[in-house]
Amino acid sequence: MHGHSFSLHQQNLSLPIHTQHKTSKISILKTKPLGNNRAITDYLQSRAITLDTAKGYCKEIYYSIGGKSFLIGSSGKINGS
Repeated sequence: MHGHSFSLHQQNLSLPIHTQHKTSKISILKTKPLGNNRAITDYLQSRAITLDTAKGYCKEIYYSIGGKSFLIGSSGKINGS
């Protein structure tokens, strides 16, 4: 999982897709529901967390910093819930 990170700590993430933070130059490229990235799915399985359970709390966020792309699994409020 080199280059990927995942956290199950509660966060309140409300960035729309393609939002850019001006001071750090972070660009949110896209978000997807869990299950699209094998590294995150494998991580959840290694922690004995079912994909169905995690889907209620997490999503995949694809972003870039300085032209380099990254992926993070984010927990927090999803779709305003």
